[in-house]
This record gives sequence, structure tokens and C-alpha cells, in this order.
Amino acid sequence: MNKERILKNTTHWYEWRQKADKKTMLLLSLLFACLTGIMGQIVFTIPGTTIITTPQVLVVLMAGIILGEKYGAISMALFMIIGLLGVPWFSFGNGGFNGAAENIGFLSGFIFAATFTGYVFDNYQTSHKPLKCFLLMLFADIILIHTCGCIGLFIVLITRGVKISLISLLIVNLYLI
Repeated sequence: MNKERILKNTTHWYEWRQKADKKTMLLLSLLFACLTGIMGQIVFTIPGTTIITTPQVLVVLMAGIILGEKYGAISMALFMIIGLLGVPWFSFGNGGFNGAAENIGFLSGFIFAATFTGYVFDNYQTSHKPLKCFLLMLFADIILIHTCGCIGLFIVLITRGVKISLISLLIVNLYLI
């Protein structure tokens, strides 16, 4: 009985989303962009290190799951564009191009991750099961967001004259996860 109710509610959400007009979906995309920006202001430092983390990734992945492939990507593109225009909602209250320099890879990864999770969640019913959903989100976080982030950081560091290899940066990233 409980499984049937959950399936019915899940199906109901997708029916609603499919029937929603473009204006509603764009408004929800803007809402997720704003939520992502707000979550960027909540910063946790990993004890004993200078490494920070934010709950932004959760919102990014939920945007893909709730809004779907297209509008999940649009929401993260809006987040990035509005932040680049100067709204101080990147981590540590930074905004504009200077605030995004070191994080441009992670910000690009947000778009890829929302698109990927939305695509998988919409096209593969088995991804709706809790363990598979968790593994999907873990993959999107580690592979898409962090790898894009490392590549972006590598490019920024190289242009600033820092000598570092991409492989060592990726290894450090995997260690930190």
C-alpha cells in the first residue's frame, strides 16, 4: 500500500511538471538559482583543515531531479550568470568575475550535474529507488562537479604561474572527498 502511494505521488509530480507552462518552469528555475546562491553563504570548514564546503551541491542535484534536465540546467546557468553579473552569492559572499575566478570550474560543473541528474532521473525509473538515487547524486557530485572544479582551478593556477599538474590536483581532490 505504501509503495503504491509513493509511486502515485512520484508520478503525480512528473505529470504536473510536464503540464507546467514555460513561465512556471522558468520561475522555478530562478527559485533554484536563488536557493543555490543562499546555500553558498552557509560555509562549513572541515575541522583541522582550511577546506570549506557548502550545501550548494545538494540544491544543484535537487534542481536536476525536481526540474528535470532542461530546467535544472537553466537554473544553474541563471545562478552562474547572475553571480557573474555581480550578485554576491558565490562562496564567501563573492560575486562578479573576480569572485568566480577560482570557482569557474565548479560553477560549470553545477550545470553539467543538474543536467545529468535530471536526464537520468527522468529517463531511468530505477534511479528513483533511494540507494540508486544516492549513488546517482554521489557520481554527479564527485565526477561532474569536482572534476570540472579541478580542471577550472588547474587552468586558473597555471595562468597565475603556479606549477602544479592536473593529475596531482585530481588526486588531492579525491583525497578530500
